[in-house]
Amino acid sequence: FNHQEKALMKSFVEFFGGKYQEYLNSKCTHFVSAKASGKKYETAMKMIQNHKWIFVLKKGWFNYCAKTRTLANEAPFLWNRK
Repeated sequence: FNHQEKALMKSFVEFFGGKYQEYLNSKCTHFVSAKASGKKYETAMKMIQNHKWIFVLKKGWFNYCAKTRTLANEAPFLWNRK
């Protein structure tokens, strides 16, 4: 994501009471990725394999949440697990 997209995400998450983190760690509950690749994506997928609870989501999930101003069901937006 570019700087503007990250700033928008941060504002949206904090407005609705969430905590935005740019760094992925075990406290993260949702990870949004524009593509199914990259270091953070691979780390998030390993977290799932190690039984850490995290949603690894497509960018469309965030867009849908912003559009509807709700915390949308994650299931339709999950990246396939390996």
